[in-house]
Amino acid sequence: MADSNEEDMPPLEPIYTDFSPFVKLLQHVQPSTDPADQPQHAKDKTGAPRPWVSEQVDNSFAETQSVAATGSWVDGDFGECVSRVEKLLARQTPPPWVNDSSHENTHSLSPQLRPADEQTGGYPRQRPTAAELAAQANTADEGGWLIFDPNLKEEVSLKHAAEEFLAMYPPSRVREVKGSAIHWISAKAPRVRNYMKRKCDDGKIKYQGEDVDGLCEAFEDLVQSGRPVTFEKIKQIAVDNRCLVGKWLVWKKTGVHTDLTWERIFQATITGHLGVSTKVSSALTVGGIDGPRHVFCVYSRDFTDKVEVMELEARLRKLGIRCQLTYKPDAFSYLGVYRGNEWGLKPTIYTSEFDVRKNRSIITSTYE
Repeated sequence: MADSNEEDMPPLEPIYTDFSPFVKLLQHVQPSTDPADQPQHAKDKTGAPRPWVSEQVDNSFAETQSVAATGSWVDGDFGECVSRVEKLLARQTPPPWVNDSSHENTHSLSPQLRPADEQTGGYPRQRPTAAELAAQANTADEGGWLIFDPNLKEEVSLKHAAEEFLAMYPPSRVREVKGSAIHWISAKAPRVRNYMKRKCDDGKIKYQGEDVDGLCEAFEDLVQSGRPVTFEKIKQIAVDNRCLVGKWLVWKKTGVHTDLTWERIFQATITGHLGVSTKVSSALTVGGIDGPRHVFCVYSRDFTDKVEVMELEARLRKLGIRCQLTYKPDAFSYLGVYRGNEWGLKPTIYTSEFDVRKNRSIITSTYE
């Protein structure tokens, strides 16, 4: 059966507007504050440049309480919320400050950034090691982020700002903004309170209540003891140190299908119907270890809460996502548990396959 997303659609019209109150550009290197280098909307009434926010973030999120949205979302009808990216094929000329990789001379890129088919004729020939995967993840998390926060503005203008954000930052095209590399595009859910505030100690990102250092120290003690490293022991260490965040992983080949999938996940997240946070890798990461694909991460609060994890999977399926899904605790990422790790652990704890004929998911547990 043909995918409805493959229908020919007119090109997306470029839009230029000021929705900066919703968006944080997060990076390590502070861009130039020269007025000549600033966009018009980055100047206040006095004409002085308004500097971009510069801070370090990671792949986690601020814990939230979802705010129930009104309208068709409650009944699962997403027709009104699937807007211009769903209707229009993302073949438009990008804004001048969005680097479109399709117009680049890819031979000038480093091997890590070239499309995989130029390196090896397809996906990389050699499977990366767990250490290489961990290094790649750390590099991406320390890179630049674009974050859409629906809590920064009144609901009346949220829909318009969300459509503008989606149109201007399609993940299959965005590599940099204002000369700053972008590795992740992220969105938060609405919240009533935020008691897991980001903070930075000694260059490391931590969350209130989450003891990542304690997790790593306890794991090192386990490894040094010579006892077997098992999922149950890692789970207990994670619970003891309150490192409970986990995420469903969705992989999509780069292109319009990535942008369409991102719009659906994005809209469901910012209206409080899909987890508490989500992110998608940018075009900057395409062609590296994982080949010409983007990864989506849709977060839940507690990987030990099976009911919450399965409800989040069901909501992803309700959005029309039919590909394989896998679920991974953040504790695994902190401890370097990637595929091919030295302890022989599977890096994901659930796998979901969708049976089209039966119209339902078939979910298997790795460790039960």
